[in-house]
Amino acid sequence: MTDVGKLLSLEGKVAIVTGAAAGIGRETAELFAAAGAKVAGGDLAMDGLESNSALAFRQQLDVSDPESVDAFFAAVEKELGGVDILFNSAGIYPFCEFDKLDVETWDRVQAVNTRGCFLINRAACHAMQKRGGGAIVNVSSAASLKAIIRHNMHYCASKAGVNGITVSIALEQAEHNIRCNAVLPGGIATEHAMRAGSEKADLGGPINQPGRIPLTGTSGPPSAIANAALFLASDASSYITGQMLAVDGGFGVS
Repeated sequence: MTDVGKLLSLEGKVAIVTGAAAGIGRETAELFAAAGAKVAGGDLAMDGLESNSALAFRQQLDVSDPESVDAFFAAVEKELGGVDILFNSAGIYPFCEFDKLDVETWDRVQAVNTRGCFLINRAACHAMQKRGGGAIVNVSSAASLKAIIRHNMHYCASKAGVNGITVSIALEQAEHNIRCNAVLPGGIATEHAMRAGSEKADLGGPINQPGRIPLTGTSGPPSAIANAALFLASDASSYITGQMLAVDGGFGVS
């Protein structure tokens, strides 16, 4: 009989979690640690990292800065011995109407969400090749497939880029036994999303809009994304790569 607990165990693994100070990243870091992984957390918000007791290692990280990314991975390899898992959760989504969107805002969103994904994934692949393989889980968004909220075109475009990075890595890194998948959250009640949704309730987004999500009628918890990430990071998904897993309560089919 298959040992289900063993399939989902991360015992003996080293996992990097970006955006680990709060929200989905923090929730996932805690779950990965509970599953047995040594978790290295990176974020710009050091106070959030310091308060996250699930972390075996923490260091300030700017995913858009190549030097910061390289320094972070070098420190993780030195302190924890290598990298087996990446959960890339860092991202931003400032609201702005399309016809008022300035180049600076566009560039900042692409720098964090898309270039940051590229830089973090590239560093992870280099580290995982040394270990003979690994698992990458990128956080994309339901907004990469469907315009679920107005005044966020720049975010939608950036997360579509994350999807492209994910499938390309899955294809090119399969020979190194590196799997790469993405989770696509839709309407998740993180503190930041709830605050943004409250401030922008007129934009027609899923937050604070009861009934827009078929399964529950309202936003889901960050643990829903963490649970999906654990599956994709674990041996339970050993034959899955290049997939976009929507975790949105059915919002994408509504």
